[in-house]
Amino acid sequence: MKAKGASRAEIKFAKIDGGVDLSYLKALIDEIHQDYGSVGEYITEGLHITHEQQERLREMYLE
Repeated sequence: MKAKGASRAEIKFAKIDGGVDLSYLKALIDEIHQDYGSVGEYITEGLHITHEQQERLREMYLE
């Protein structure tokens, strides 16, 4: 995944979610990068989650 330009967060997510075949996850991330340029843009543009909402989610789940 690193060779394909995946971020550390994307790689960490892939390692955490051991229940998913990594080839499917890799294909998903490749598709996101192709369509949106990055996972961050997918979250903002594809899922319509604002930066403020993303920050709130980080505060809720990462602290």
